[in-house]
Amino acid sequence: MNNAVSAMSPLASPAINAPVPSVAPPMEPVPEPLSQDVGGIMFEDMFPPLDLSEEEKDSVASWLIRDLTKCQKHVNSMKGEWASYRSVYMMEYIQRFFPSITNCASFSSGVLLEKMIEGMDRMRLGIFSPRPYFMVDDRTSNVEDINFTHRAEWFLHTVMDDDLEIDKVIGLEGLFDFLLDGSLIVEADQMYEKIPQRKFVTVSSLDELMKIEDKVMNKADYEEAFDTLSSGENVLARLLVEEDVITKNGLQFFIVDKVDHLIPPNVYNDRDVRFRGRRMYFTENDLRLMASDNVGWYKKSDVDAVLNHRANSVNTYRDKNASKESLSLTPLSYDWQRDTDKLSATESAVPYENTFAVYRVLAKYGYKTHSDKEGMIPKFCIFDIEPDSMKILRATTYPHLHERRNYFHFKLGVAPNSYWGLGFGKRLIEEDYLESNAVNLTLEGASLATYNPMLCVHPEFDGMIPFTSGIGPAKIGYVRQISDFKSLEIKPPSPMLVNMVTELVSSRASNRTSISELSQGKTESNDPRSPASKTALLLKEASIGMTSMIWDWNKTWEEIADFVWLCSYEKALYEGENIQDKKIVFSGMYPELEGTNTLTMEELSRTVKWRSQASSDYFNAEARLETFLKQYQFFMQQLSVIAQFNPEVFKKYYLRWMKQAGQAMNLANAKYLIPSEEELAGMTPEETQMLVERSTGQLQNGQSPGSINVKKGT
Repeated sequence: MNNAVSAMSPLASPAINAPVPSVAPPMEPVPEPLSQDVGGIMFEDMFPPLDLSEEEKDSVASWLIRDLTKCQKHVNSMKGEWASYRSVYMMEYIQRFFPSITNCASFSSGVLLEKMIEGMDRMRLGIFSPRPYFMVDDRTSNVEDINFTHRAEWFLHTVMDDDLEIDKVIGLEGLFDFLLDGSLIVEADQMYEKIPQRKFVTVSSLDELMKIEDKVMNKADYEEAFDTLSSGENVLARLLVEEDVITKNGLQFFIVDKVDHLIPPNVYNDRDVRFRGRRMYFTENDLRLMASDNVGWYKKSDVDAVLNHRANSVNTYRDKNASKESLSLTPLSYDWQRDTDKLSATESAVPYENTFAVYRVLAKYGYKTHSDKEGMIPKFCIFDIEPDSMKILRATTYPHLHERRNYFHFKLGVAPNSYWGLGFGKRLIEEDYLESNAVNLTLEGASLATYNPMLCVHPEFDGMIPFTSGIGPAKIGYVRQISDFKSLEIKPPSPMLVNMVTELVSSRASNRTSISELSQGKTESNDPRSPASKTALLLKEASIGMTSMIWDWNKTWEEIADFVWLCSYEKALYEGENIQDKKIVFSGMYPELEGTNTLTMEELSRTVKWRSQASSDYFNAEARLETFLKQYQFFMQQLSVIAQFNPEVFKKYYLRWMKQAGQAMNLANAKYLIPSEEELAGMTPEETQMLVERSTGQLQNGQSPGSINVKKGT
């Protein structure tokens, strides 16, 4: 931890004797509901910017540049390792790193590729199959209202699935990084945007027409529509209008390339990170746009200073081929023409000239508040800095009511003394090399044994030039006499090498990744008893490793759920909702189960802890269904007693179990195949009791879906 603090802000460690910045005390970030239209003020403007003097800006810029340079060197040390994993995944390493004898085809094992594909498929199934994604943790949330619990769970699922489209944001690309490198970085930004869009509208009265007067594209069309609507009744006018459309949710998630995620060296856990930078790439037009009147993200004077500094940094040098222009840039800057060895995208990936690297830094910094008059308590702040000009483009307090990191590190496994996880690349790279070399050696030996090489007199020693196309298998040439060449007989290689290495690699790869043949739906090739009765037990054991991997995922997955829940309340405040009266309507699944699909502002402000429903149970549909049926059989025996005394309560809970059964069986349109509460209302208590007895009796007799035999007493 001491090493972690050494690369932080001047106020992060008491050992650093730095003066307290004389920052004007901003107001506490407790925004009131806004009365103006959404988008009239940026979300970040609800939180006070840092009022830094020019001297303080220079001091902060020097600190940021110094620590960003350390962070960049630290991340640079991982670039070669990450690149080698991708080379092995694409099976390009044989051509890149091994000499080609051309006696046989080059063989790339593909062990890493195979395990990655299978792992991504299973992880995606286990993470994004649950409905809803998260459930309220009643052990820590102190929530006993089942009505609120149901509505909150479906509200969060609706926001993450429909508004944020989190499954598309992460997708296979995110799972690829998580499994291959052991680390996936996801970041959240909350920023509303106005996007002008055109559409046709139909109006039927002058009042409707005058309301859209300023949005009509063509004034002549407006006048014509005015005359048409003034002529009489039952007439319509159709007009092309342009209006600003606000993004449906200011919160947005995106994947951050790990080479752009800069954290200090000797920090191994995110909870110890107090200084973090993210590199962003802007063209000149991007910077000008962000300083325009309509956006106002940066000041025009600051952007002009950055652009002028770049223009004044150009110098000319001459090489042996042509005269070229170069830039006198700092190590943190970005130049796609020269700096391909730095933490920037490659020349082919980002071919934009005059591109700027701007770093967004989340760091602990001390500023004065009402409760901290002297500014001695470090608090999270956001800085945007351009390293060449050392210009701080934006400095603001943390733009959320809650002080939590806005980036999320999905970490697989544990690598000692490392911030990064232990992914499939590290686990399987040696096995991939081993099997590839073993097979290639065997193939080359077989090639040489089939086409014996010939030894002949070299031309420098008075020998004729044999073999016009070179010396190799099946080549024909001429020599002066028969004694000038000799066929070298080579014995064919033993297959034991390949057999031994293949079994070794298969076993070690399965152990290190938990992706075994059994978990792939195959029988173990080296176990003749595999298809026997022990298969069910082996399937359960095979999923233990995958379950642990999903647990690693869930630690960060649940942090995202907490973040989205808290930000949903902020979003409602920003949009000017009234805390007392407003009800938030959402399109949750099965809203009629609890009679409503709304949340109030008071409910949205509750502190709720979330638990992920991602699980390896989704890998095996039959095992999941069997587990559900056992649970159903147990609880139905209890509910059958309730049915005798209070049929209405039983019907409510019986319906919940039926809907849960539809999900467990992955039954499409289960909602329309199960009777509703209204349809069950006409049943008498005797009929309800008979229904319960028949359903549980069928399970006891083994008559369950999918040919699953659930015996009595299990």
